[in-house]
Amino acid sequence: MAISKQTRNFLTYLFGTVIVVFGTILLGALATGWQYDFTTGELRETGLIIMNSEPTGATITLNDAPIKSTTPYRATSLLPGTYTVKYTKAGYRPWIKQSDVDGERVSFADYAWLIPEQLPSRLRYPDNKIISATQSIDRRRFAFVETVTKTNESGAVTSTTPTILYAPDLSRSSNILYTPTASSETDPKVTAIDSLALNADATWLLTRQTTSDNKTSWLLVPTNSSDVPTKLTNLSAVLPATPTWISWSDTEPNDLYVILNGSLRRWSINDKRLGDAIADGVVTAKWDNGRLLTIEVLADGLRWLRVRTKDQLGEPETIHQVPSSANYQLRYFSLLGNDYTAVLPDASKQLIVTRGIFNNPNQRITSISGKNISAFTVNRSGRYIVMNESDRMFTIDLERNQRYRYGASLAGLTSWEWMNDQHLAIISKNQLRLIDYDGQNNELISSIIRSNAPILFWENKSLMSFVQPGGNENTRPRLTHFFLDPEKVLE
Repeated sequence: MAISKQTRNFLTYLFGTVIVVFGTILLGALATGWQYDFTTGELRETGLIIMNSEPTGATITLNDAPIKSTTPYRATSLLPGTYTVKYTKAGYRPWIKQSDVDGERVSFADYAWLIPEQLPSRLRYPDNKIISATQSIDRRRFAFVETVTKTNESGAVTSTTPTILYAPDLSRSSNILYTPTASSETDPKVTAIDSLALNADATWLLTRQTTSDNKTSWLLVPTNSSDVPTKLTNLSAVLPATPTWISWSDTEPNDLYVILNGSLRRWSINDKRLGDAIADGVVTAKWDNGRLLTIEVLADGLRWLRVRTKDQLGEPETIHQVPSSANYQLRYFSLLGNDYTAVLPDASKQLIVTRGIFNNPNQRITSISGKNISAFTVNRSGRYIVMNESDRMFTIDLERNQRYRYGASLAGLTSWEWMNDQHLAIISKNQLRLIDYDGQNNELISSIIRSNAPILFWENKSLMSFVQPGGNENTRPRLTHFFLDPEKVLE
């Protein structure tokens, strides 16, 4: 049957109207962050990736497709999925990240450090036989232990004495703070000095010394060398018992805390006085971000985690019961207005995390994470908890409630420190490495680091540790400064 002209005109008008309306809707959707997915035949919300690197100007590829722009850059209108972001720049190692994109969400690949192919380094205090070190909370001041040897006319070593040095700035020479001396030739000699710890303002140094008869004592050494003769204090000579735990407050420079016979007490440097018991039945303790965490045996005979603020030491918050263990790792941190504690008993090897510790006890949320956890650390903002789970790196992102397991090896881990919120420096199997918070971009800095060396930081994205020449643990370690920015090698 033939269609009349009037009907054809009407159908043409209707079809055109539908196309215009559908096109308008489609264009509006595309303009507001939607995209047509040809694999599913659906309109889907899109996301974006913010990209940046240091140094900037790196070439970008996204899923192996080159992008004309260099870092910094915003990749927009991306369909949900997993993308491979790669940055390359002449003279630097490539940086590669697997980034998940979700609709109406922003993903970040803006924290990349491009490590130089040839990493600049220099020795610090090469003429001193430095064997250990520590630094202040602000990462500006340093204390060292140097081994001083005396030789006879034939060059044979006649004596070896550990000596404490202090450097208020790496650009300045170090000063001798303390050299132990025996009262007579028959008295025990000091054979080792270790456990260096600077107080909150780096005016005092806590250290332990061991003598040839295997006796240990704790010393308080002022970092102003002119004060040492009159202010140096042998704590072991004035405390009523040997402390099983000893630590500075992380905020109050004149307060030192000790556990004596299970009692937690405070030593005031200004008054040179030991205060009354703050708590009894204390197994271990830790100052962290202005909070004092303790594991205590309470009246029920069970062990409990408790938290105190520095101004209310007598009014602890009792958080939760913990399993019995020989050792515990403790942390307090905050994120987005919530207070957290994290406890790792060595016996259970499971991390116990509690949110809302200062809330009503009924509103607290406690969860157990991981298995076979040997160590954990939390970044400065409190967002990432990184764990060593069966020698593999396992990260929890508390802000996004995500978990990352990229299989980065932590076998032989002996120390780790956060350089910033996204990067960890680690020592494992004599290697110093820089690794992203999620286990990606695991870059070798040096392969001949002393296994138990500390990791120290200074300005301009630089870090230090002790290198063993030739990789031989029996050789004298050298304090070596590595620079991640080749244009800012500090004198």
